[in-house]
Amino acid sequence: MRPPFSVLLSPFSSRHPRAAAGAAGFTLLEVLIAVAILGTTLVAVLQLHASTVSMAARAEELATGARLAKSRMVDLLKDSTPASGEEEGDFVAPDPPYHWTTRVEETPYSTQQVRVVEVSVEVSWGPAPNERVRVRTYRVK
Repeated sequence: MRPPFSVLLSPFSSRHPRAAAGAAGFTLLEVLIAVAILGTTLVAVLQLHASTVSMAARAEELATGARLAKSRMVDLLKDSTPASGEEEGDFVAPDPPYHWTTRVEETPYSTQQVRVVEVSVEVSWGPAPNERVRVRTYRVK
């Protein structure tokens, strides 16, 4: 038996492709908007990742600078009272780009009985002013 006439002309039949296309799927505009949102999100995520890597490298430089400054300060304070003056030098491998400067200066708090000196160590690794670590202490003798 033959199906009724209404079934042959249903909106989902192959004879009416426009009606069938509107029933399921995405329009070109929806796809373009989704791609634009995805692209914007991807750019933001990549920028966030790049800044995170940059901050991690900066934190590593600061931690290394602080560790080297502390090490140099400990070496300086092994003497009972370091000699006044300024010295400079470079750290050897594994820290070749790091440069140190030490200063030992008399303070106005020194008297005939007590000598108070300021001992400072500065470690730098680049030309910018924020690429340095300074450690300062006072020694009484």
